[in-house]
This record gives sequence, structure tokens and C-alpha cells, in this order.
Amino acid sequence: MRYAQTLALAGILLLATFTPVAQEPAAAGAATGGSEAVFAPFPSRLRVAVREGKVVLSWEDSPEAFSRYAVYRSKEPMDGSDSFAKAERLGEAAAGAATYVDSPEGGIAYFYLVLAVGEDGEPYRVFIPGKNTTLSAVSVPAAAPIVVEAPKPAAVVPPAVTGIAASLREDAVLVSYRANEKAKRLVLYRGSAPILDTAGLLEAVLVASFEAAESGIIDYPVPGVDYWYALIPEDELRAGRILIEKGKNSTAAAVKIPAGLYRVGLPETTPLSRTPPLPAFLLERPLSGTGELPSLPPNPAPKELSVEAAKAASSLLALAPSSVERRPPLRVLAEESRAPSGGEDYALGLIVKEKLLKGDFAGGAEQLRKYLSLNRSAKAATRARFYLGEALAYQGAYRESFFEFLLARESYAAETTPWLEYLVGVLGES
Repeated sequence: MRYAQTLALAGILLLATFTPVAQEPAAAGAATGGSEAVFAPFPSRLRVAVREGKVVLSWEDSPEAFSRYAVYRSKEPMDGSDSFAKAERLGEAAAGAATYVDSPEGGIAYFYLVLAVGEDGEPYRVFIPGKNTTLSAVSVPAAAPIVVEAPKPAAVVPPAVTGIAASLREDAVLVSYRANEKAKRLVLYRGSAPILDTAGLLEAVLVASFEAAESGIIDYPVPGVDYWYALIPEDELRAGRILIEKGKNSTAAAVKIPAGLYRVGLPETTPLSRTPPLPAFLLERPLSGTGELPSLPPNPAPKELSVEAAKAASSLLALAPSSVERRPPLRVLAEESRAPSGGEDYALGLIVKEKLLKGDFAGGAEQLRKYLSLNRSAKAATRARFYLGEALAYQGAYRESFFEFLLARESYAAETTPWLEYLVGVLGES
């Protein structure tokens, strides 16, 4: 009886020793006959390194074949089920990778654990300090607080023109102003509406460019029209920094020369001081003659083509490709990518930017005609002709567009050739 009890007790002990520990914390191996027997799978030789604010884990895979390993971290040592329940599962690593990179919050110490994952997705809960769980906590340095400096207030640049006024002087307008020593060369604009921003400046016309040493400038606009003026330093136009302040560099009130004044012996002025609409002719006596236009000969009567000529014309027209779908894209000349060299360059670039590039071809054509109505340099006028041709083509005014491109062809042969070929085809089909 005692012998049987002894055998039963030994069997129970032996069963408890060799029961797998897949779900309970226990030692993972035991010495048997001088060799180590593996009772549950686990990775070993877990190493931790801190590099550039990250925690890099590395280990050796279990001798047993497993497809993946789960990585955990906790603020407490993970040496049993109670502490494991508080752990945070970070992710998994495939078998053979044997590494995992964690990006923990700086300044907080963590313990790490790596477990083999079975086919059912459950990890084998084996906790062996120094082999698959870290003995001590590790942390990355806390990031230094980011100090955001309040932006320094921008330096206030006093305006070059500090005052402007427009007054009548007989049949002219005297534009007087005050300017500081930074003002060197000024550009005077005139508009039929208040000039309050760059859009108003675009609608205005350039009257003259002059040295700031002058105390004022005289303008001869068309009588009977309300006008407003603006004075912009030329260097601001070139740099694209335009600040318009009503009452300082832009007139607050309109000025108008009474209609009906008869001008005799206008003083010598620069061509830039004239702007459309031109004054009406003042006739002192009626024109001689009957006032009737000579009659023109009638157009010849149309004739029917012969059958052979009609067939030949039809076959030739069938071979001609359709040009409607080959309209060239809107093109901006290379000069617009450079800093403007003066007021007329800036005004032309502003028309291209604010009108043509935004698809307002009707408004662009109108502004370009106003621009060309003044005396411009040959280069600026040619560029304006090219842009006017594009604006007209996009509006369907093909004939007018064709002639504008012809005027710009000598200076811009490569740019105008596609447009001219397109317009010839369109006009031929019509």
C-alpha cells in the first residue's frame, strides 16, 4: 500500500514537471540528464539599444519554428501573469527579422518582452528575465521643449510719397506732392476711378515718369472727365512692392477740367502725358464738299464651278487638316520672368498676370489697347502686340489677332509662327 502511494505521488510530481507552460509563467527549461530540455518556445538573448531617440530590440529566434513574435512593453517588470496583464502590445515581427524598433515617449522608462506567437494567434507566455524580457528599464531622452519665438514685428517702412494733391491750373491739372529723401524717380498714373489698390492701378494709365526732385507735374487730360491720380516710386514698381494709401500717394478727390475749354498752343510735354480718349476736333467752319462718299463698284456676281473644278476643290479641301483643334496654348514671353526695368514693363507684366493668366481675355485685350495707345518703347510695344494677338485669338477675333501677330513676328518669330499657322487655317476654313 505504501509502495503504491509512493508511485502515485511520484507520477503526479513527474506530470507537474513536464506539463507545458503555454499560458502560465514558469521556468522554460530544466536540466535533465546533463542537457537542457525546452518545455515551451521562447526567443532568447534579448538586447536593447537606444539610438537617435528610438529603442532598438534584437533577439534570437526560438529553436522551434514560429512565423512571428509579439513585442510588449510595460512600466513594471514583466515576470508573471499579473504584470503581463498591464503590458502594452506594440506589434509583431516576422520570424528571421529578430529586431523591432520602438518610438516611446521621451523620459519614461519601460521594460520590454518578446513572446513567440502560436498558430492560434496566442502568445506563449514564458517570462525569463535576461532572455526574452529585460532586467532593467530603458528610456530615451526627453525631447527639449520647442521654444517658439514670437515673430518680430516687421520694420515699418515709411512711404516715399507722403502727400499728393491735384488742382486745376487753367486748362491743365497740377499734381503736387511731398516726398522724403528715399524717393528718387516717381511714376504718375491717372485713372477715371479712385486708385486704391493694384487693380485700380491696372485700370489707370501711365502719365509720366520723372525725377522726384521736381515739386510737381502738369498733366493735360481730356476736359469734362473726373480723374484721380497716384504716384508710385519706380523702384517699388520694379520690386513688385506696391503700397497705395489714399490721401498719401493716391488722391482722395477727383479733379475735372470744365468741358468746352479751347486750348491754343499747348505746352511741350512728353508723349507719356497723353492718354485716350483723344480730344474731339474743334471745327471753326464746315467741311467743303457734299459730304458724300464716292460709290464703290459692285462685287462681281458669283459663278458656278465646273464639275471637274468642284471635284478638284473638294479633294484638296478634304486633305487639309482641321486647324481648330490645334490652337496653341497661351504663352508668356521670357521677358516677364525678369524683374521689370521700368514702369511700362511693370504695367505690361501686371496685365499679363491679372488678366490673361486668369482667363479674362476680353479685359486683357482692352487693357492692352489702352497700353498701346501711349507712346511705348519698341520692345514693350512688340510684346504688347503679341499678348494682344493671343487675347484676340482666344476671343475668336481671328482676323484682328492675325495682324497683331504679324506686327510682333520680326522680334518673336518662333513664338508667333504657331499662332500664324493656326490663324491661317481658321481663316481659310471660314
